[in-house]
Amino acid sequence: MEEICEEIIKLAKEGDISAFEIIYRRMSGFVYTVAKGVVNEQQIAEEITQEVFLKIYQNIKNFKLYSSLKTWVYRITLNTSFNTYRKLKRENNHRLAIENYLSDRYSQEDKDAIDRRYLVSYILDKLNPQQRAVIVLREKLGLSYKEIATSLKVNTNVVRSRLRRARQTLLKIVKDMER
Repeated sequence: MEEICEEIIKLAKEGDISAFEIIYRRMSGFVYTVAKGVVNEQQIAEEITQEVFLKIYQNIKNFKLYSSLKTWVYRITLNTSFNTYRKLKRENNHRLAIENYLSDRYSQEDKDAIDRRYLVSYILDKLNPQQRAVIVLREKLGLSYKEIATSLKVNTNVVRSRLRRARQTLLKIVKDMER
């Protein structure tokens, strides 16, 4: 992601639409990738991206220039993504119950596709939000421990600890599923 100079940020804070468009163009791919990593659905990630940029547009006037814009955007993206994810999880639980009820209407191929689609979500659902965040940021986005720590507002030792626990939890889940 290309860095955004302070002058563009200042102009956006003052309401300059062209400056905000530059911020959008440079950061939208990153925001989408973070959102997709959390919710694991393209269309929902696109909606989250739009919601995040609406929030950024509405609140950029409050952004403090001594902070990192990238970190601020990470935080907004993660919060928006996790809130959406929790909402989807509730809705998906209801949908899965209906799918199970109607499962005799599905072909085996359809059932396999549904199983694969929800397997990753099921496994990631077992992680707490903090562990899920570090897994997505590290494994999906390839961020460094320092970048993750900055975006989550914790120190790097906390990131290492959460990542270790998340990996242990994932291994346990997979081993339990193999039994």
